[in-house]
Amino acid sequence: MLPARRYAPGKGVADLQASVSHHRASIELNPQIPWLADTDGRVTEISPRWAKLVGIPVKRALGEGWRTPVHPDDLPTSSRSDGGRWKLETAGCPK
Repeated sequence: MLPARRYAPGKGVADLQASVSHHRASIELNPQIPWLADTDGRVTEISPRWAKLVGIPVKRALGEGWRTPVHPDDLPTSSRSDGGRWKLETAGCPK
């Protein structure tokens, strides 16, 4: 059995808040356009820079909404309807 860690009262909450703050800054200030998706390929979080670039609100980009501004000819290479490559890349990820 591992020894219990001892934290000052509220330290865990402060650490979590710092981690969330760092994550938000990384997403919002990144010159690239970072995004997160679940193991089924649905976007769960996307940079506000994406919304500025394509003119669609972030909330509309979630799930499969990011596909809206993609030209139909480009969709097969940017997302596969069978999820083949995405499924392969995320095969070991927990749901």
